[in-house]
Amino acid sequence: MSPEKNYNRRDFIKRAGQLSGVLIGLSAFGNLLPGCEQEEMPFEPAGMRAIYLNDYPVLKEIGGSASLRMRNIGFQVIIVRKSEEDFLVANSTCTHMGCTVDAPRTAQDNLLCPCHGSEYSREDASVIWYPEGFTPKPLKKYNWTFDKASQILQIDFSVTV
Repeated sequence: MSPEKNYNRRDFIKRAGQLSGVLIGLSAFGNLLPGCEQEEMPFEPAGMRAIYLNDYPVLKEIGGSASLRMRNIGFQVIIVRKSEEDFLVANSTCTHMGCTVDAPRTAQDNLLCPCHGSEYSREDASVIWYPEGFTPKPLKKYNWTFDKASQILQIDFSVTV
């Protein structure tokens, strides 16, 4: 015969707290694991956002690029300065598995996905190379206007190009 265990209220609360701690710890651990798949954003950002190039010296140079997380957007944006008055503004979410695409490191580099190696053009965000079995799509691009005098790049997130 096995001995019966009597649990009092204190033991029950103690064990319930321990179990809750384990469950919370496991759910937090799952969020720490890297993955390519990202949850879909609950909204598509709308409206204009201003980028002051004086705040980003790398974008003042032709060939310069930056990856920016803008307030209330929900994803990173890659900006590439192609010429004195021409820019590429693209969503940095890879169309293969949803990873964040890296901005070009030099004026000759393209945009690269660190997860599976997909490569996108720094000129127009079109697909240059992609993994086998992947149906390529270019990165989403956004309309923009640039005021050379004030060095302000206005990005319109209400429409993709």
